[in-house]
Amino acid sequence: MPVPPVLPGATPTGRDAISGEPGAPPPPADHLRPAPTLLQMLSTHTTQALMEAGTRDRHHPGRPLFRAGDPARTAHLVLTGAVKLTTALPDRPPRLREIRTAGNLVGDTEAWDHTHTRAETAHTEGAVTTLTLQHHRLISLTSGYPDLALAITRTTTTRLRWYQHRADTRGNDSHPRVARLLCDLVDLLGLTPDNQLPISLTRDELADLAGLSPPTAERALHHLIHTGTVIKGYRIIRIRDLHALRLTAGNE
Repeated sequence: MPVPPVLPGATPTGRDAISGEPGAPPPPADHLRPAPTLLQMLSTHTTQALMEAGTRDRHHPGRPLFRAGDPARTAHLVLTGAVKLTTALPDRPPRLREIRTAGNLVGDTEAWDHTHTRAETAHTEGAVTTLTLQHHRLISLTSGYPDLALAITRTTTTRLRWYQHRADTRGNDSHPRVARLLCDLVDLLGLTPDNQLPISLTRDELADLAGLSPPTAERALHHLIHTGTVIKGYRIIRIRDLHALRLTAGNE
């Protein structure tokens, strides 16, 4: 779980960390914490049973956990690192659909019915450790441990809300759409102590998540940079002023 960060764009004294000017009013502390992971919702007893039911695997950066079209016989609990899920259409490059971080399941939706094949490809973001669960073990665990079944339901509901939120922004201008996406990523993933999103994103990946073309997403991001709301480095995004970002997104 990421360490709770200091206020975005501000030092502990409330002054802007870059310019030294007074920062924006701090948002509520709950807005800085990532959403609870599946593991954080489980009792110690259930967590132990879950760990004993699977096998630990280490994966090199950029390697696939599974590919679209593979048999869906397993689910993977991410223990360290993060996993990016992509989909591909005929004659189109893969598009980033979702990010799963440590403490969450990947491939669980399709593993419930192992007669289906994978609809997505899962690639590791950096070095990743997973717990691999055969579908019958996952079903058995959810039958014997109600808090696991409830946690899976809750995390699935959170993902559905994420998709709905993305769909609800389709008609918005590009600046609010990118701002809302970044706010959603902060709420979902949290921030590092220096106010960066804890995952790397390319221009195309940011555009995929926002539902924009890469040039349009880049222009919207440059607008947020120009207004001093975010700072963009190589594949990293630092939130300088979360309050202003939420205002741009229409969340406040």
